[in-house]
Amino acid sequence: MVKLAVADAASLLVDSREVDAKSPSYTAITLASLRQSLGEQRPICMVMGMDAYLGLSSWKDWHTFLSLCHIIAVARPGYDYHANPVMDAFTQQYRLASVSDLWRQPAGGVLIHELTPLGISATQIRELIAQGKTPRYLMPDQVWEYIKQHQLYGYQRGDWISDAN
Repeated sequence: MVKLAVADAASLLVDSREVDAKSPSYTAITLASLRQSLGEQRPICMVMGMDAYLGLSSWKDWHTFLSLCHIIAVARPGYDYHANPVMDAFTQQYRLASVSDLWRQPAGGVLIHELTPLGISATQIRELIAQGKTPRYLMPDQVWEYIKQHQLYGYQRGDWISDAN
């Protein structure tokens, strides 16, 4: 679904090495593999939601991530940043001032990015589908078609008359 969602975005690439891995997948291993594939000088950015970012200190080998990539923590509009002391110190030490800073070095920075207000969440989309309501216009059409085709998130063909629901 991620491939479908970014199909029209030429600057985005979906990498399936974690999904294709034959052994347990850890972010540090994936980042090391990406770094090896892309070289030492090309910037790599790992994008994650703010909730995941604030829990990063519980991830395996999280302290190695910035030697391999930048981290972009995406916050929903109006998100109130409440980090534990470890993550607050980490953020303060490595925080970048702007997107352009991501291109100045291949790794090592944290960018906090607030999304444009859109009030859409994956949880909301799954709930709409489970209730037999359409999430159309809340995601790319290709992703909605995939969800229907594979009957994901409680979608059942008999419950739907059209996308006008």
